[in-house]
Amino acid sequence: MKTEDMIESLSLDLKPTNVIKFSFFDIAKVLLAGMLSLIAAVAILGFRVDLSEQLLTARFIVESVWLLVLALVSIYSALRLSVPDLDNRKFYKWPVFAFSIVGLSTAYSFMSYSNPFLYLGHGFVCVYEILLIGVFPASVLFYFIRRAAALKRDIVGALVLMAGAALGWLGTQLTCADSTPLHHLFWHFLPFIFLSLTGIYISNKILRKI
Repeated sequence: MKTEDMIESLSLDLKPTNVIKFSFFDIAKVLLAGMLSLIAAVAILGFRVDLSEQLLTARFIVESVWLLVLALVSIYSALRLSVPDLDNRKFYKWPVFAFSIVGLSTAYSFMSYSNPFLYLGHGFVCVYEILLIGVFPASVLFYFIRRAAALKRDIVGALVLMAGAALGWLGTQLTCADSTPLHHLFWHFLPFIFLSLTGIYISNKILRKI
């Protein structure tokens, strides 16, 4: 077959390509899923007994705000990175910056405590809560992303689970009354890291290859 004939035959089989575009409403839907999960967790477990006191502390407010920011930028970056675009490089930086702030806040609270290794506590409930709150918004986000074509599936998957885990951690802030640094590090921060990394494995299983 001649080259011209082959090109012509291939061109006859062309199908229109749907251009995937994500909007603010997609981000809002994922956030709504996270808020519904958070409300359900609070309804079951109740607010922490010292919430009114914590709302007056800078550490609690800053950490909660940055967890919400981390969830937002992770959702937005995951959606943008799932659509091939030359301008996507800058979207890697935002989640890294937000995560750095949360990590530094955790490290500062640990180092500034008089005896950070004093009490570990039992935090399996915290781990379950972070997981259960984070699963629903992460699933919704994965549903949107599966329509697209993520070139960096590992990074996108980590961002999806990071967004869910950040919302889960935010919910745990409202219910867990243990503010000791070792508990916070072991039962909040480390599960957040672990869940974020599981996104790499999950994305390789459910996101289509390019």
